[in-house]
Amino acid sequence: MAGSSGPEFLKTQNGHTGLKVVLTVGTSLLAKALGFVRVQQIASTLGVSYYADVLLVAVQLIWLVETVLISSAAVPIVVSRIYRTDREEGSDAAAHLFLHSAFWCATIAGLFGLMLWLSANAIFEALLPGLDTEARELFRVLAAISIATPLALASAHFLSLVNRLTDNGVWYSVPQVVINIVAVGGLILGYRMGGAFEAAVGMMVGMAIGTLAVCVLQLLVMPAEAKYELKLSLRRHRHKVLRLPNARAYWSGIGVLLLAALVQEAYIYVDFYFASSVGEGSVGLVGYSSRLATLVNMLLVASAFVILEPRWARALANHSDTAWQHIIKPDTLVLLCLLAAPVSILFFYSNDVTRLIYSTDQFAAPDRDLIVQLTQIYGLSIIGLSYTLITTRLLILMHQERFVVRVTLLVLPVKLVLAVWLVDNYGLPGLAISTFAVFLLQGICNSVILIRRGVTLRILSLIKLLVSFTIVFLTAAWLVPVATLGLWGLLTAISALCAISAALAAALRYEPIVREVTF
Repeated sequence: MAGSSGPEFLKTQNGHTGLKVVLTVGTSLLAKALGFVRVQQIASTLGVSYYADVLLVAVQLIWLVETVLISSAAVPIVVSRIYRTDREEGSDAAAHLFLHSAFWCATIAGLFGLMLWLSANAIFEALLPGLDTEARELFRVLAAISIATPLALASAHFLSLVNRLTDNGVWYSVPQVVINIVAVGGLILGYRMGGAFEAAVGMMVGMAIGTLAVCVLQLLVMPAEAKYELKLSLRRHRHKVLRLPNARAYWSGIGVLLLAALVQEAYIYVDFYFASSVGEGSVGLVGYSSRLATLVNMLLVASAFVILEPRWARALANHSDTAWQHIIKPDTLVLLCLLAAPVSILFFYSNDVTRLIYSTDQFAAPDRDLIVQLTQIYGLSIIGLSYTLITTRLLILMHQERFVVRVTLLVLPVKLVLAVWLVDNYGLPGLAISTFAVFLLQGICNSVILIRRGVTLRILSLIKLLVSFTIVFLTAAWLVPVATLGLWGLLTAISALCAISAALAAALRYEPIVREVTF
């Protein structure tokens, strides 16, 4: 349909106006920020305790199917194929692809929630061996409350994907906004009504209520024409939604990404296991410090991908020969350059940042020292984490999923060996170092594959990127005396670094054309 940038079966006249792009990215940023607020409130409310340890693990598990199967595997495959399917096979085939994926993902998520409840004791023993019976009981209660939450999360994600595919993407990140606000409200209300146990229960109740509310909200805001087309497609395909032509090729692609995402997620649970073995509260310390690095990745890279992933998919489908040089590479350079500011902030100002965000003055002195060290190490790992995400998504869009899983399977044993060795010698900082090393290794492996698949690089671009990072790091070191003057001094230093990083990113975006060098 002329003027529609979404698949034909989700017809819409909406286009990507500048205001829509700003609102979409802004909503995504807000969603990621509120996800961090959720962790920050756990730290402020529950501190370094087994309540925090259990709640952090339970929340991670509840989001597992949404994170691993849907966000990391099914949705990237749907987005990368639906435009091509719509163009080559027609809107009927595109609708069938969407409905088939949504049905099976929702079914798997529902069964997973039930499994968490039935296997709560075994899961607790596997992930939190260092905690006692009171912690086990809390975990069982949280799992029971959240039986239906994974199913609701899956449904909300696919409903929001309809809005994303119809250029109504501002609503794509709304589920996280609503869920995090309600969850934090439940945590605070539960703590005020009873204490730490009630706070953990309140957060899980809030998540369950929030996900159900989001499903209703997504239906209400869905464009009327897209909603009609979706209902019509569902009527046409209801008898064959369980099956898909060429299902083996489709699900093998999802299976590859699922395996890769599971391995990636396994890093988190490996960290939980080793941290729990160190002692009570260690899971919380690792979770709080690593979350700062994850927040940066989500705010900058994951939020940008709400816009960039469909943009890159369309470019590769329609202009595969020029997509990298004129669209993907400039976007990637901007994202990487913007990372210089948060990396330097977490490395040089870790003490002030953790004290401001997590109220670490209330922690014991050894815990304060540990969270500062961990934040510095995880801060440096942002580069590898974000670059790995960018290159992984690019490999997926180029239909090279098999290499993604090969790389993740390669680095998992490296992670395990490093974790065992470094935790024994250096404790929790050693665990953080193992994460830093693995992300760096994975990013390097992805780069090698992309280069071998014909991606070209400009030496001048790499030099400019390194110079930009150097300028930001030197400025951050020079502003350390300013950052230690208090809240306003810290905010001044952070603002200056962000402004410099943004200016350097803009300069990278508009580089002159020079001779390409293929490595």
